[in-house]
Amino acid sequence: MPGKQQKILVAAVGVGLVGSEFVKQLQSIPAASSPFKLVTLFSSSRALYAPEGESIPASLDWKASLKESTTPADLKVLTDKVRALVQAGQKVVVVDNTSSEDVSSYYPIWLEAGVNVATASKKGLSGESALFEAIVDASRASGAKILHESSVGAGLPVIAPLKELVATGDKVCFNCFHHLCLPNTQQVHKIEGVLSGTMSYIFNNFSTGSADGPAFSSVVAVAREKGYTVRF
Repeated sequence: MPGKQQKILVAAVGVGLVGSEFVKQLQSIPAASSPFKLVTLFSSSRALYAPEGESIPASLDWKASLKESTTPADLKVLTDKVRALVQAGQKVVVVDNTSSEDVSSYYPIWLEAGVNVATASKKGLSGESALFEAIVDASRASGAKILHESSVGAGLPVIAPLKELVATGDKVCFNCFHHLCLPNTQQVHKIEGVLSGTMSYIFNNFSTGSADGPAFSSVVAVAREKGYTVRF
């Protein structure tokens, strides 16, 4: 009889538009079959920790509980807690749903401690080269994973498919993703396209060619109302 699957403990940092949807999706998985246990929620100012050995239940009104929490969102405290969980033999992942440079600066520390990191933020991997190199080095040294994707192109997965195609030696044209379109192409030299769904919406609605068209600020406001702009 196969052994019981070890749960992956999840610390979610950032509970805005993206973070709230992440928590919703995570808690929609039936507890009996879910490989995850949500143990931490972080807003910009408050933290909510599940009791040791437990998870934050899907039935809990976590937004209200987090709002009422008196525990400050201290990244150093979070680091101590996730490090201790790893040292106790647990599998842990910090999910960064923010656009905070302060949060991304902790990636190397978490990875070095054996904590996996999954991020929707561009700050750590497209900013200062020193931070990027520290992230990569820490991941290689500890074996902890840094999982990330592009947040452009309306959330379409870009980075993972490119990595897989290059790693498996496919001869692929990265303009159209057709196999054997360009023989012996195994490196990305240039990517062109409209890479922001938000900006496409804004410019398409602003550039009407009409003198009495909508103001740019009003188009941005509508995009925000529709959820095209991200709030953390």
